[in-house]
Order: sequence, then structure tokens, then C-alpha cells
Amino acid sequence: MLAVTAKLDFKNASRTSSRGFALVIGRPAVAFIVGLATLAILLIVSGQLARSLPSYAMTFQSEPDGPLLVAVIEGSPQPLAAPLRVVRITDPSTGSSIAPLGYDDAVRRTERLITPEAIAKQDSLAAMAQSGDLQFILRDSNGHDVELVRQRQLNPLGLPFWIAAASGMLGALIALWVLVLRPHDPSARAIAAAGFALCFAALPFAVLENGEMIVGGALWRLLVTINWMGAHAFGLALVAYFTWFPKPLATRPLRLVSITALAAVAPLMAVFAQSGRLTYDDVSLVISADFLIIVALVVLQWRRSRSHPLGRAALRLVGSATVISLSLFLLMTYMPPLLGASAEWADPLAFVLMLPPFVAIAIGVTRGWMFDLDRWAWRLFASALSLFLIVAVDVILLLATSLAPDTATTVAMVVGAAIWIVMRQKLLESFFARSRRDGAALLAQSGEIALGATEAERFERWQQALENWFRPLSVGPSDHVGQATLENAGVSLLIGAPPFGPALRLYAANHGRSLFHSGDAELVNTLSHLCQQTDAARQAYDRGMYEERERIARDLHDDVGGRLVTSLHRGSLDDARSDVRGAIKEMRQLLAGLRGGRRYLSDVVATCRVDAGDRLEAAGITLIWPMLAITTDHYVRYSVFRAVEATLREAVTNVIRHANAGKVEVAIAVALWDGHPTLSIEFIDDGIGLPASCEEGRGFFNMRKRVGEVGGTVTLSSQQGTQIAMRVPLDMLPPEQGASMRSR
Repeated sequence: MLAVTAKLDFKNASRTSSRGFALVIGRPAVAFIVGLATLAILLIVSGQLARSLPSYAMTFQSEPDGPLLVAVIEGSPQPLAAPLRVVRITDPSTGSSIAPLGYDDAVRRTERLITPEAIAKQDSLAAMAQSGDLQFILRDSNGHDVELVRQRQLNPLGLPFWIAAASGMLGALIALWVLVLRPHDPSARAIAAAGFALCFAALPFAVLENGEMIVGGALWRLLVTINWMGAHAFGLALVAYFTWFPKPLATRPLRLVSITALAAVAPLMAVFAQSGRLTYDDVSLVISADFLIIVALVVLQWRRSRSHPLGRAALRLVGSATVISLSLFLLMTYMPPLLGASAEWADPLAFVLMLPPFVAIAIGVTRGWMFDLDRWAWRLFASALSLFLIVAVDVILLLATSLAPDTATTVAMVVGAAIWIVMRQKLLESFFARSRRDGAALLAQSGEIALGATEAERFERWQQALENWFRPLSVGPSDHVGQATLENAGVSLLIGAPPFGPALRLYAANHGRSLFHSGDAELVNTLSHLCQQTDAARQAYDRGMYEERERIARDLHDDVGGRLVTSLHRGSLDDARSDVRGAIKEMRQLLAGLRGGRRYLSDVVATCRVDAGDRLEAAGITLIWPMLAITTDHYVRYSVFRAVEATLREAVTNVIRHANAGKVEVAIAVALWDGHPTLSIEFIDDGIGLPASCEEGRGFFNMRKRVGEVGGTVTLSSQQGTQIAMRVPLDMLPPEQGASMRSR
């Protein structure tokens, strides 16, 4: 991320990643191995120092303004009822003794309690512990004193030590990794410095956390001083980082002067801490000032990167992670004293809170996964919000009720979790409702695009839809082919050419305030697919409309027009009227077809039989047509019965004009053909047949075309006359369903 955020160069991400896996070669490998060895030495030294602190196998606890108590005595030769108040500690070899005063002699020798008096007392206790054995005068609840001599033991490393030490070591490892991979990147150096500073602050604190009661004043002061300087160095590294990221602020000399001035505070802190003139409250003010400067820099960088989508998206992750983690760190630091609770676990856990966003930032540094990590910002915010709810409820319970701290914390976790679950459900419902609305809008948008009158209009609507959805800074041409994809890790969105226009390149989403992400590419691909489907449906509709117009024109020309023209040449008025009545009948059938009308199959067959019989009888030709035997009548679609009627009429016309036949036989049956109900018609005459050299005429061409349009077939053969075989698939409907559809 840092190379991305500082140099805004994602082209080297894969090369950097490959280099990261090839650390076994060259100078980076040497630097990494040396760094690992140094960190291992620091951890070993810290562990040995923590183990060397005096231990007497006793667990101490204390209350504010109360006595120092012994909660557990391990391996005691005599039964003792804890807790016992520590009245005095004596060195048997010298006779010197000290009376602990209570909270100033707390269990963990942290920076919170460091005072000149406490340091002097720790020096005295450390000197007494050099002899080995110590005598503890303990007083029970009945006022009886018990003398207990304890032998000094090796101090085991406890869980608080490992929590703080592991946090610091992980921060240092991340810093080392970042520094080896990007040694010349200023922002990477700043993040690396922050990781080393975290280790610099955590290891001394881990040693102090392992102290049972006695540390020694000089060692205590030294460790606390290192811890304070590490905390300030951590803040200083983040200040330096945000002066560079995502855009350098001010001029280079001004940045150097500002950072140098803040860095000068560190040696002053060391001097005043060693002289005893620096307190925990003073250091808290310095750390809080660092935090406020960081927040101000984040806000300033956010405002300056309005038209810089890559920088703003990176800042969304890094800035939110930094502000949230520092807020939680300060919360864990300040809340225990305010609530009167022990800081034994709060202090080491505060270091852990710095790690998750820091790990995310380091991954972005080494791999350049900017736009994917960008979503972590909102997850960090959600996690911080849930923790804030629990802490807020805890504070309210402690201030408004008389609950004990442990009970209040438990209740706060339950109540805060319940509130968060309700809020989370509302957020999810809002998100999915918006997703559903977006899906409906996407479908409507695809319809508007695909139904444009011309390709130019459809492309204009397509481009306008993309601009409305993503609000890019600019839209330009592209040579991209295929599905939509991200360019420059989300700075641009490349969109392949739709069927009605060229490819496009969208630059800087949301007017330059954010990056494109993979969901945007999926959205465009979905919109493109919907547009293609709608465009295909529109083309099918256009083809159907064209074919329907052709059919209407053909029916008008062949049937209605033909009868009307014939009527003009009739010698008698009765014949002309008959032709006109036939034309009117054809027109009614045509109109019925346009209205989607259906007829009974038996009616269609009967009509064809009557029409063929009348015409053949007038020509002196005998018709043999048995009645159709069907058990259940059905409605037939208009296109089917129209094709059957026209084809049979054309066959009769050919017999009358050309066959010189004396008899025509027609056989009709309904049977299954390839699993579908099919109307089978055999039309046979005893005429002269067709010559061997005869080509397909216009009449047979029309017959085959009409039947083919409804999925049927027509075959013609000539053996002792002419035989025509026709098969027409029937999409038949029961009478009640056909009647209901016709009524609609």
C-alpha cells in the first residue's frame, strides 16, 4: 500500500511480491536475517531480564488508597487464610525493613505509579532482595500477625509478559519485512519506524509486567523511560507518515523542521524522566498531542485528496485504522484509572489493539492490495463501534449503580452486544433493501437501453447509465475487449464494447472520491448481460413483427385480393357476390387471427372439407374424404389452421388447373409424431401426375413455406397421379382453456 499511496504505482506490485518470495538471494536476504537475529536477541534479553526480577511465589493485589494484600501463597508450610495484609517486609540478614503503604506499592511496577518516593522504596526493596530470603509480616482479618520467611525464586514468564512482548515483536517483524521490501520508499520507512517503535515500547513494558512486587528503582525508571520514548517514537513515525501520504504536505524543508522539532521531545523526555521531573501525566499529554496531530493530518490529507481517488481510498483504510487503533489504545490507557479498576490486563491488551490494523497496512505495503483492503476500513469502524458501546454501557453502570466493576463489565458486554446485534440487523436490512432496489433499477435501466430506437440512442443511454451509477470524473474510449475489469487497482474501470457501441474507460469513481472495486465490475457485467438479453428479445420481437406483417400481406394478397380480383371478371352478378362473400369471410378469419382467435380442430377440418368439395364438384371431380374420427375436440391456434386451410386450397386449385383428374382422396388423422400431437393429411389425385423434369412451382413453394412457418412439413410425389403428404404439429388446447384464452 505504501508504494501505492506514496508513489501511486501499482505496476510494480507483482514484481515486488515476487521479490518478497525471493529473499533468499542477495542483500535483502542478509538484511532480513540480521534483523531477525537482532529481534531474537532483544526478545531473549528481555525474557532473561524479566525472569531475573525477584519472585517469592506470592500473588499480590492492592486497592486504591488501600493496603497491599497477599492473595495467594504458593508452597506455604502453614495454612493461611488469604487475603492477608502486608504489614512489613524485613531482610533477615541485615535487619532492615520497609512497611508497604498500599497502592504506591502495587503489583505491577508500571509507569502510572512512578514517583521519587516509589523509586526510592523500590531501590531499598531490591537491595534487600539481593540476600535472597525475605521475611513478610502478614496480618489477617482478625488482627493477628503471621511471620512468613520466603526464599527468592526464579521468576517465570507470565501471560502479561507474552502478550506485550508478542505484540511488540510482531510489530517489529512487520517493520522489518516492509523495510527490506521497500527500503527507498519514504512512507514505507515511516511505517517501518512505527513498527520498530511499537517493539521499543512493548518490550520494556513486558519486563515490568512480569514483576511480582520488586523491580528496583533504577531499572524501573530506565524501563519506563524507554517505554515512554517508544510510545512517542510510534506517534512521531505516524506523524511523518501522514505528512507524506497520500500527498506530501508543505515543502520538504518545512516537513523536516516540523518532524525534527517533534523528535527533539524524545531526548528531553529521557532527561526529565531520569531526573524524576517527568510524570505519567506529563507523558500522557505528549502522547495525546501526538494523537491530535495525527488526526489533524488525516483530516487535512482527506480534504486534499478529494479529486484523487487512489489516495483517498488508501487513506480511508490507513487513516481509519490509525485513528481507531490509537483511540482504543488511549481508551485502554485512561479508562481503568478513571473507573477505579486494575490496569494489570488493560495495559498489555492496549498493545494488542495496535496490531490488526497495523498488519493490514503492512500487507498493503508489501503486496499493493489497495482496493480490497479498502473495505477493511468499514469493518474496523464496526468493530470499534461495538467496543465503544460496551465501554459506554460499562461506564454508565459504574457511575449510575453500585455494581462491582467485574459485574458491571459483564452486564455491559451483554447489553452492548444486544444493542450491537439490533443495530447490525438494521444496517443489514438497509443494505439488502438497497441491493434489491439497485437490482430493480438495473433491470429497468437495461430495458431502457436495449429498447432504444437506434444504435446511437442505445449507446447514449448506456453511457448515461454508467455515468449515473458511478459518477466518474471522466469517460473516454478504450480498446478493452471482454468483460469489465479494473485498471490501476481500481482507479479506472475498463468496459468492453456492447453490441451497440465502442468500449469505454471510466476514470475515478464518485467524482474522484473513491476507487472502483470488483463489485462495480460485476455490476457492469450484469448490466451488459441484461442489455444483451433484452436486445436479443427486442430483435426477436422485431423479427416476429416483420414475419407477422409478411403473413398479413400474403393473406391479403393471396386470399382476399385474389377473390376480389376474380369478382371483377365474373359474368354474372351472383358469382361476383359469391366471390365478395368469400373475400369477406377471409377478412374475418384474418382479423380473428390478429386478435389471437382459436378454432376447434373439427371445425377447421369441416370447413376445409366443404370448401374442397364445392370447388371439386363444380369442376366435375369426385371427392372422397371420410369424416375425422377424434374422441376429444381441441382448439387450434390461428397460424396452424390458417396454414392448413391455405395449403389444402392450393392443392385443390392445382388439381383443378393441372391434374386432369377424376377423383381426389383425402385422409386426415391425429397421431403422435416424435412425441408430439400431429395432424397428418394425405391428399391424392388420379390425374396425369408430374413430369420427371418438372421443377417445383410457385404453388408448391407457397404450400411448403406456409406449413414450414408453423413447424410442419410437406412432401410431393407422383406415382399414378400426385400425392401430397402434410404433417403439422398441433399445440392443442382443451376446449375450456382455449375458450378462456379466446375470451381474453
